[in-house]
Amino acid sequence: MQSFPRRTTQRLINDPSLAYGHIYEPFDVVESNIVLLQARLATFPRAQLSISFLELEYTSLLDRLEAAGETVITAFAHPIMPKDMWLTCQLSRIEKFREDVR
Repeated sequence: MQSFPRRTTQRLINDPSLAYGHIYEPFDVVESNIVLLQARLATFPRAQLSISFLELEYTSLLDRLEAAGETVITAFAHPIMPKDMWLTCQLSRIEKFREDVR
């Protein structure tokens, strides 16, 4: 059985189209900003990182990138994952940042 390289898995986890249904381009801009957000959120107390708080943070980030003209929505797709599940995956990436800092 072939496994995905780690980088490919991280890119997949960082893709908001899975939960939001918006295809953002350029994806590298979205992904790099999501990674920066994950690193920033890793400095927050764990108790503050509720799913509703994460949804606000990620939605705000995507809205800011679009409003600033750094990204555009090039297509709409049916989300393939519930947003709370995607945000839980984001929480695991945030925890990874927390571990890497130790």
